[in-house]
Amino acid sequence: MTFTMGEEVLFEDERYVIWGISEDEPKRYRLLATTSKGARMLWVSPKDLEKIRYYTDPKDDTAKY
Repeated sequence: MTFTMGEEVLFEDERYVIWGISEDEPKRYRLLATTSKGARMLWVSPKDLEKIRYYTDPKDDTAKY
């Protein structure tokens, strides 16, 4: 599965945006999320990501912060 810059994805049931794509193999995606404590950034493998299928369904994934 491939993703594009700026695409919203799910990682561990939380929403992130693709903020970077590694040029080296194996390909990894840099994710960015905003939390009440500031920005959260991490690098992950594409196999760990899910595409968001429904943008209209509310998801309360910020309550943890």
